Amino acid sequence: MGWTDIFKSKASESQVDGRVRWFGKLPTYPDYYTSAGDDEWCLEFNDWILKGFEIYKGRADQAGGSRSLLPLSVCAARLAESEMTVLAAILDFGGDMRGRPFPMCFYVGLPTAALSGPTDRTVGGVMATLERLLAMRRDVSRFLNSPGKFEHSFGERELDLSWLESPDGDDAWLRQAREVPFRTWFGGVQDGLKTKEEQAWLGQVSRRGESIRSLASGAFDVTLRFPVTGSLASATQVAGWLRWLGSRASLQKRAFSLFVSNGWDNAIGWLGVVMRPLLEEDFLLMTPAHKTLGYVDDVDGGATDEAPSADVATPERWVDFVAGSDNSA
Repeated sequence: MGWTDIFKSKASESQVDGRVRWFGKLPTYPDYYTSAGDDEWCLEFNDWILKGFEIYKGRADQAGGSRSLLPLSVCAARLAESEMTVLAAILDFGGDMRGRPFPMCFYVGLPTAALSGPTDRTVGGVMATLERLLAMRRDVSRFLNSPGKFEHSFGERELDLSWLESPDGDDAWLRQAREVPFRTWFGGVQDGLKTKEEQAWLGQVSRRGESIRSLASGAFDVTLRFPVTGSLASATQVAGWLRWLGSRASLQKRAFSLFVSNGWDNAIGWLGVVMRPLLEEDFLLMTPAHKTLGYVDDVDGGATDEAPSADVATPERWVDFVAGSDNSA
């Protein structure tokens, strides 16, 4: 079965499951914290996290440097075997009480068939859920200061996933996007770009967009990386980049994974879009090793010696850049 045919297959027997699960390590326990009685899709996700982190740790050891804490990250991971999509926050508090590193993950699940794309109109519910999971880091901090039984602090939590009942979504992200000058946004990501000259970068992104448009009619099994800044809401930027991508490649009938890392607290972060079944190495998209993945294409194509494109005008607002003239709600 092809990856884009997943919506033609039988609907998953699993249901939308807003109950918060967890898996990972904290310095209050010598082993993994894991929610009890988990379904097969939970085990599949936990296994992906385990194998992905092992790859990350191995690369860090080979590089001979000390392993830093993982950045704040969230993901919408499409699981192939269970045909479930896991919405997860990946939090790193340093590992277990014996100093063995591993992150703590909080997550919920829904059948992949229930969520196509997502597009810029439908990603709002995804990002709102991911932000709620990410906010649990404050509860973890309180738990570390006054530890007790983990289940008493984090059990019986359930998130509202009723946004799935509105498949058409909305354009709410446009309101904030219209208020941000393009040059303000660009200044927030500039230090993280290989090409720091504005006109040259715009020219590269324009050429990458045309390349995507020419490839999108085929299999389009690509992995793309987009810059984001912590000075603007991650949800707005994710929706904006999906608008930019969706105007070049149809997203409605696809089922792709999203990764957002380090896009908070005024940091320079990144959005990963995986247009194919997950690999274990894709976990690295949520780590400092994300730039070592040779199969990832940056939206600007990386550094170039080409002269700036004189015919590429600087957009006035960030929304004009990602949505063009079609930015009306």
